[in-house]
Amino acid sequence: MDSDRRLKKGEVIAREGEVLQNLFMIKSGQVAVLSAKGRPSALEVSRLGPGQIIGEKLMVSGPYRESYTYLCMTDAEVVPVKGTMVQQQVDAGSQFVKVALRGIIERGQNIQKQYMELLSERDNRPCPDDHVAHTFGSIAIFSKLRGKEVKVTKVEKVELPAGIEVDYMAMKQFCQRVMTLSPTRLEQAVKLLTKLELAYMHYEVVDDPKVKAANAKKSPEDQEELPKELRKVIVRDLAAVEKFYDFFQAVFFKSQNTEALKVDGKLTAFVAQLVKAGEAAAPDRSGIVKLDFKKLMEGIQAVLGASSVDYFTLLESRGLFAKRETLPTGTQLSFFVAEFKDALVHWAILKEIEKWNVKGSVEMEEEKKEAAPSSSDVACAACKEPLKPQNKFCPNCGAAAAKAA
Repeated sequence: MDSDRRLKKGEVIAREGEVLQNLFMIKSGQVAVLSAKGRPSALEVSRLGPGQIIGEKLMVSGPYRESYTYLCMTDAEVVPVKGTMVQQQVDAGSQFVKVALRGIIERGQNIQKQYMELLSERDNRPCPDDHVAHTFGSIAIFSKLRGKEVKVTKVEKVELPAGIEVDYMAMKQFCQRVMTLSPTRLEQAVKLLTKLELAYMHYEVVDDPKVKAANAKKSPEDQEELPKELRKVIVRDLAAVEKFYDFFQAVFFKSQNTEALKVDGKLTAFVAQLVKAGEAAAPDRSGIVKLDFKKLMEGIQAVLGASSVDYFTLLESRGLFAKRETLPTGTQLSFFVAEFKDALVHWAILKEIEKWNVKGSVEMEEEKKEAAPSSSDVACAACKEPLKPQNKFCPNCGAAAAKAA
């Protein structure tokens, strides 16, 4: 055994995704067992106390990738024990002891897994994390199966955009009966895509005989407007919706990289500047652009301001990579522009899902209100967030506020 470790409240003993090589026996304190699994906030699965063990799977296997994070909820004391030492002691025992121990550990893991599923089912947010891929995947699948490609058209003096047009009532029935997706969640998801200009919702007047009969008895100025109903949805960028749900399900259900689903305002502003510079350059056959690193960073710094943030490490934590190469003429940065553009779309959708879960519904007019600051306010040059006169830096993305002329 190694010497005891004394930990303060808030310290982490082991993290989700970390390769565990030691067991930890808890001598004192309370430890929460947390599962993030791609969630913006971790879910508490259970609590451990004195006499209980972290990493018991090492008794019957070699080093493994931990599925949970162990967080000290109080000051705690633990005793680290090398996994190899425990395995040697288990191997020295009888076959019955080894089989029984494996069965007990597997049974405990199964119970914990079932409990987590029950907790997930009780998630009463409008769009829980484990339903995101299902929700947006249902929209993409139906649009691909039943949608028809349309060009820009005019209907009753209203210009409809190009994209994949679907009958909304048919989509609602399909998603409810085949995909078991609630009509409310479907409508809110379509609104979210419309807000980001990835879809368009077309409403048509409902021919209501009761309203018509009532209006016939009233003067023109007192007549009620006929109700409108959502009849068509045009998915303006089906590829973007498909890429998003494919990205989300791959990260949430298959990957241990939970950072990829967290939206960072500063990183978003940085990537937006990278994409802007990349689109202005000529890509090679693979879609990769090569830029002068020094000039690029000077240009970004002029917009976002000086920062100690290591953006490239943050990019790698999100699965995005930009290659820096030293040449005789200077340092060159190369990256795949389309991949970075896709990331901006993914983060925009994730940010709106967070707002949806907090507010209970998608607010379509929110961006318009934010885009119209008062005369005493200015907008951030990087993310368009309204700024107060006293703001030196954007509270959303961290960019330096432009100086008044």
